[in-house]
Amino acid sequence: MKKMLKKIKNRAGETLGETLVALLIASLALIMLAAAISTSTGIITKSSKKIDAYFEESNDKLVKMTETTPGVVTFSEEGSMIQIPVHVNYAQGELKNDEPVISFKVKEDD
Repeated sequence: MKKMLKKIKNRAGETLGETLVALLIASLALIMLAAAISTSTGIITKSSKKIDAYFEESNDKLVKMTETTPGVVTFSEEGSMIQIPVHVNYAQGELKNDEPVISFKVKEDD
């Protein structure tokens, strides 16, 4: 019984002021976290729109592949050669860097 009375009368511990300051600091930290999340979401949205616009513009600059010619791609390594038949597509126009547009894909067996 004496121990309980001693604990009740004990004045050690945090004061109301210290508790309020700790709560204020925790609240400010949460507000800063919410602001950081909101800002990063806005940045992600803006960058996604810019990337989409960039790729849309790039796709508009590419010209349609019109001519298809059969070809062969040859790989050689340590004296052995592998030849793969491909379809080579030539574009009628060019990109802005004066580089012709050429693509190829592996010819499928008929």
